[in-house]
Amino acid sequence: MKKPDSFELFKQLINHASVALAAISVDDGTWLAVNDAYCTMLGYTEDELRALSEKEITLPEDQEVCDPNSIQKQLHASSQGTCTIEKRYIHKLGCEISVYLTISLISDPNTNTPSYLLQEASVIPKSSASADQEWIRNGDLRTLFSVNAQDLFSSSTPDGIIVDVSPSIKNILGYEPSEMIGYHRTEFYHSADAADMLRPEQLYASDNRIFTRRVRHKDGHFLWIETSFQLIYNTDGSVKRVVTIGRDVTERIEMGHKLQKSERDYRIISDNSMDFISRHKADELFTFIYASPVCITMLGYEQEELVGTAGLLYIHPDDQRNVQQKLSSIQQAEITESLMFRFRRKDGTYVWFETNSRFAYDELGEVQEIIAISRDITERKQMDLKLEEFKSLFDYNPAGVASLDLKGNILTANRSQELLGGFTEQEMVENYFGPLVDPVDIEKTAYHFELATKGEPQTYEIGLRHKDGHRIEVSVINVPIVMNDSVVGVYGITSDITEGKRYVEQIEKLSYEHALILNSVSEGIFGVDIDGKATFMNPAAAAMLGFGPKEWTGQSFLSIIQQTRSDGSSYFPEVTPIAKAIKEGHKLRKEESVFWRKDGSSFLASYQVTPLYEKEERIGAVIVFLDKTNEKEIIRAKESAEQADRAKSEFLAIMSHELRTPMNGIIGMMEILADTPLNEEQRSYTDIIRQSSDALLHILNEILDFSKIEAGKMVLNDEPIFLESTLDGVIELFAVKAAEKGIELTCHISPDIPEIIRGDEGKLRQVLINLVGNAIKFTEEGSISVSVRPAKSHRDHNQLTLEFEIQDTGIGIPFDKQSLLFQSFSQLHPAINRKYGGTGLGLSICKKLVELMGGAIGVVSDHDEGTTFYFTIQTTIWNDVDVVNELAAGKESICDTIPHESKEDGNTFQPFGPLRILIADDHAVNRMLLQTILQKIGYSADIAEDGAEAVRAAAEHVYDFIFMDVQMPNFSGLDATALIRQHHKAPIIIAVTAYAGKEDKIMCLEAGMDDFISKPILIAEVERILRHWSS
Repeated sequence: MKKPDSFELFKQLINHASVALAAISVDDGTWLAVNDAYCTMLGYTEDELRALSEKEITLPEDQEVCDPNSIQKQLHASSQGTCTIEKRYIHKLGCEISVYLTISLISDPNTNTPSYLLQEASVIPKSSASADQEWIRNGDLRTLFSVNAQDLFSSSTPDGIIVDVSPSIKNILGYEPSEMIGYHRTEFYHSADAADMLRPEQLYASDNRIFTRRVRHKDGHFLWIETSFQLIYNTDGSVKRVVTIGRDVTERIEMGHKLQKSERDYRIISDNSMDFISRHKADELFTFIYASPVCITMLGYEQEELVGTAGLLYIHPDDQRNVQQKLSSIQQAEITESLMFRFRRKDGTYVWFETNSRFAYDELGEVQEIIAISRDITERKQMDLKLEEFKSLFDYNPAGVASLDLKGNILTANRSQELLGGFTEQEMVENYFGPLVDPVDIEKTAYHFELATKGEPQTYEIGLRHKDGHRIEVSVINVPIVMNDSVVGVYGITSDITEGKRYVEQIEKLSYEHALILNSVSEGIFGVDIDGKATFMNPAAAAMLGFGPKEWTGQSFLSIIQQTRSDGSSYFPEVTPIAKAIKEGHKLRKEESVFWRKDGSSFLASYQVTPLYEKEERIGAVIVFLDKTNEKEIIRAKESAEQADRAKSEFLAIMSHELRTPMNGIIGMMEILADTPLNEEQRSYTDIIRQSSDALLHILNEILDFSKIEAGKMVLNDEPIFLESTLDGVIELFAVKAAEKGIELTCHISPDIPEIIRGDEGKLRQVLINLVGNAIKFTEEGSISVSVRPAKSHRDHNQLTLEFEIQDTGIGIPFDKQSLLFQSFSQLHPAINRKYGGTGLGLSICKKLVELMGGAIGVVSDHDEGTTFYFTIQTTIWNDVDVVNELAAGKESICDTIPHESKEDGNTFQPFGPLRILIADDHAVNRMLLQTILQKIGYSADIAEDGAEAVRAAAEHVYDFIFMDVQMPNFSGLDATALIRQHHKAPIIIAVTAYAGKEDKIMCLEAGMDDFISKPILIAEVERILRHWSS
């Protein structure tokens, strides 16, 4: 049971006292407590009185007497700890009331400092004091005795013999007045007090002192009587009579004693309790007001370290909110409830507290403070946690757990044990474990259980019999239960290993299969440990190295694989590539190395070393090798064939280039000649020359393309293709020829095809021109149609497969000849070749270009029934609108060429403004052609016959344009361009090349050239260059 604090108890005693009692603050004289009797005496209600200070209702003449400091001095001087004063209050009605105040000083039990004054007030009747003296002198003593029933009045001789007693003696002490008259006063006092009265000036006092002594009631018990004296003197000044005025203050004294005892008890309990007793302000932080001394040993804090600090801050952060909520509910419900939380010790560790708290209220019902009694339950909490952990380990263990007595009877079983065997705990408890075990394993189980009962832990595998009858493979651990050094039972921990055993069987099966694979492969495989000792070797490795089945066991790999360089030179054994890879733990792959067999012969091998790891720790390596002796011979033969093929392709390319250069002069000069005034016969000759030149150039282009493809140098451009424009261009190219032969030539594009696709327009155009040109060539009448549509089921987001089809009504192709169509240099029949011409490369080039574009090409035909060629390409939708617009604008600007007009010699009109131009070319025909074209346009040009002359000319003159041949002997156009860019004002340098491929363009631009034209050089191309760069 919790003990109330002293002031709370004190207030309760004051409120229930029948005499007028009040508590006054020693600091400012305010009322701390006042009972109804006191309020009635002064005519105020309690609220009215508490609103006034005692000084405000005291007569000004008496205020100095009531000064708290003066009273404290009197109290400290008093041996009994009390003092009595007479003062006058101002009644609420305005009249004066004279009172005796008996005052005691009460100290705070926590700090032992003065806290408040306890004063008892009794009204002095009008007959008392000077008035009483007057009455006595007038012989009215009897009247005084009879008017006051609460007080005792007696008259005695100076030596203490009672001569008269007031009638009130009967009610207070039980005596008849006659029973006391004639007796000495001391005969009615407690022996201790009577002895004190015999000392000088203690029988009565002439200085208004008041004595509080014990007087014996008639029935034998003692009452506390507070007495004061009035002396009646003889005419000679000697004392005649002593009038004693007494009042029963037993209740007040006993209350004080109870209060003091309560304080002592509280102090004893607080100081000696093993629990931590504390008082706190009822604020948000629960500020400490008091902390019992046990805080020193329990928490490591001195009392002074806690008082005045925030109690909430000592509580573990995770528990603070719960404590605040609990205290709030306790306050609202006005109950006492325990709560548990962690409290921080001075060393930073935490103890678990179980705390009972209650709120203390003042007389107005306001919360005054919180009183808490806390007990250290850390050990209990730790035990609870351990018990909870054990319970969790038991209840939630995925393995079946059961406890058994020494006879094998089951005492408890967890849920996992129930699920494992299908039996409920009720079905297992108090029964022998034997029926749960498969009969074939019961003897083994009993043996291990017996060893466990002797204190030896056991682990073994058996089979359990499920409730439904099937067998369960389990692993069992038996752990002895030891208490006080004696085995009292056994824990059985059972785990289902049915799946585990199945996995082991599968692993063994896989291991067997892996062994079969290792023994069957043609590659040699062997493993080594971290020290380089051989751990396994498959039959292929043993056979290649010349070892018997187990002859290699335990040997170092250095003695198994002896490695030399491919040129036959030796390594030091410890620094061979394989040894270093194994030692350093890194991968190594070699395509060629020489291994030596046990018998001293060697073979060419490729090998790979791979380190082996187990749980991130390197444990060795595996070496896989293959005898490449025969393969090497095949590769060498293949490389020889490829080299010969490349030489052929390079020869064709060189020859095509050498032929292309004079063709440039023929075609170019023929174009200039055709632009001069000619008669009809001369113009027919030039037309024949032009047609023959175009045919020859077409053959040369095919040879060049074929050589590029064969050499693997053909690269696709990535550019937008306006498919409709491309097909229109192809149809327009052959429209005149088709019209001449009376053939209907049509084109159809599926509406499902995007307007712009991504790809290489030049390559696509080349395939279409070849196929449509063949259709025109081999069709004498009827029609030719070109169509394109998306391939079925080949649309995937932006990815698109297009299918092109060229169908004609021509001579057709026999089925047995169709296999020759796409072979290089192949012709269907010599007669056809003589009639229609051709190199036999066209369809072969088409096939390779289509495959380069991710598609395939094919044919459907028969003799005299027409032919359908079809091919597919892989493409994507072009989404870059800005680039498309730019290219479209570019195309328009290229087409917007000013009409070429023939200019007579000496014509000085220059359409692109005054320009100074240099031509650098080692070939006289090319120089003359380009110079003539420029003259036709209106410009003259300087000449340089090689790159060195071009550099010198650029140093001497400032040129606007330099037409630079790329391939010149001694000093190429690329080298000349680099030097010109370094030392001279940069002119516009135009590359003149026999090739027009993407790679050629990139090479020229990277060398510092601005643009390029390809041979044969045409007037329109030269005009385009001048217009573009001069603007």
